[in-house]
Amino acid sequence: MIVDSLYSMGIRSRRMGSDWLDIPVSAAKAQRWLARRQDIYRDVLNSQPSGPPVGQPPGTTQPKLLWETNFSSREEALKYWGSQTGRWGQSAGENQYYTDGNNITVDADGNLVIQVRRERTPDGLGAPYNYTSARVVTYGKQSIGVGTRVEARIQVPPDSGLLPAFWTVGLEPGHEFDWPRQGEIDIMEIPGFGTPASRSTWTGNIHGPAKGNNGVDVKMDNIDADLGVDLSAGFHTYGMDWYADRIIWRVDGVEVGRVTKAEYEARGGDWTPFSGEWEHYLILNVAVGNPWTGDPSASVPMNAEMKVDWVRAYQL
Repeated sequence: MIVDSLYSMGIRSRRMGSDWLDIPVSAAKAQRWLARRQDIYRDVLNSQPSGPPVGQPPGTTQPKLLWETNFSSREEALKYWGSQTGRWGQSAGENQYYTDGNNITVDADGNLVIQVRRERTPDGLGAPYNYTSARVVTYGKQSIGVGTRVEARIQVPPDSGLLPAFWTVGLEPGHEFDWPRQGEIDIMEIPGFGTPASRSTWTGNIHGPAKGNNGVDVKMDNIDADLGVDLSAGFHTYGMDWYADRIIWRVDGVEVGRVTKAEYEARGGDWTPFSGEWEHYLILNVAVGNPWTGDPSASVPMNAEMKVDWVRAYQL
């Protein structure tokens, strides 16, 4: 906070790294400071959508780029991405049908566009299940693991009842589709409650098995942050740093949350899916309706888009 305040007054030095005059504060105070910090470093963040976190000491080695997708064309996107189709998420109360390509385009600006529409679905189900969307995945093409930073530059839709997300699912051999035992890391979810507060709120989490019962989901509480800006109004960079004993989330280079192995195990969770025992694949999708966000209004037209400029993975 001291370094941030001095920076906002133009007092800057190479000696002022993230741990210079480091004074512990409560988690609540650190959370309240986040919106102010976002304003202080706005120009820096807008000019550097990728790279080391804000506050990283000058001269620190940047992570090595492992792979990236810039969505310059559909063919380039298919190098790392494919589709999972059907009613993924139905057991969680979601209403969409994920199609194979009909809801995916690459626009003239080089963005992957996931479109959500209210229309007749391939399986013919009626309201409230008459929505199509897309679930774009690196399954079978690319994966990430411990020691990786992954980031994506995304613009989310503002519509009520939608849940745009960037996340991972574990590739436990033989159990790639056994949730929650294989593990899930939510890098970004922006819940569509239809309020200004919800459009500025980032959420993340992890889901994994309980110790002794791999069919029971264990997640954390309060991994979220009000960033003080309408996230649907423009692109923002959402990412995480994945270590063997902790996961750190960042938005536009600023840390917004973290969870440690010790904290997760204290809640009764089994950290194995996040330990590096197996890798995870990436998912970009927009879900429609669930008990958390509620369903979209049937009286409001629905033709929403999530845009993804690029996705990058780095070696930490």
